Amino acid sequence: MCRRLKGSPEQELRIVLLGLDNAGKTTLLKRLASEEVSTITPTQGFNIKSVQSHGLKLNVWDIGGQPKQRIMSSKFSCKPWE
Repeated sequence: MCRRLKGSPEQELRIVLLGLDNAGKTTLLKRLASEEVSTITPTQGFNIKSVQSHGLKLNVWDIGGQPKQRIMSSKFSCKPWE
């Protein structure tokens, strides 16, 4: 995805990772941040990281997929026509 986007260092993208429990959201976030992925525990609430990649600043929110946190997912979703 980042290879197709061309940006300047001051350009910032905001990304929200939503998905079911144990779907790999935190693994993706840690790989983007070049962090160790061998010991990942279920996300309680959410993780936020800022990552520099391919000339872009990515602000990534990883929302936990457990049933209690799924309520927050509706706050981040929208209909395509809105």
